[in-house]
Amino acid sequence: MLSGRGLVSVEWTMNNSLRLDDRWSWEIGGEYESKRRFVGSEYGSYYLVNLAVRRSLWKGRGSVTLNAHNIFQSEVIWSRDSYPGFRQYMGAVFIRGL
Repeated sequence: MLSGRGLVSVEWTMNNSLRLDDRWSWEIGGEYESKRRFVGSEYGSYYLVNLAVRRSLWKGRGSVTLNAHNIFQSEVIWSRDSYPGFRQYMGAVFIRGL
């Protein structure tokens, strides 16, 4: 039996690129996912932002790219499952290595 109120959830993804000149370009991407609820499970919201800068070399025959993922360290994910006779909570924080 289902009980409780429903929940409107949103998932948003974006990716933008810009070429500064013949040698330099950059890219920014992001993702947002709102709190979600399914039959017996609930998931927390999260967002993340990625950045990249690319330098073209040797008249376009090669390139070097610097990429940064989740630059605000904002990807904290949790979930909660509740069923008759069963209850579980999971939390995860993704932290960059040194």
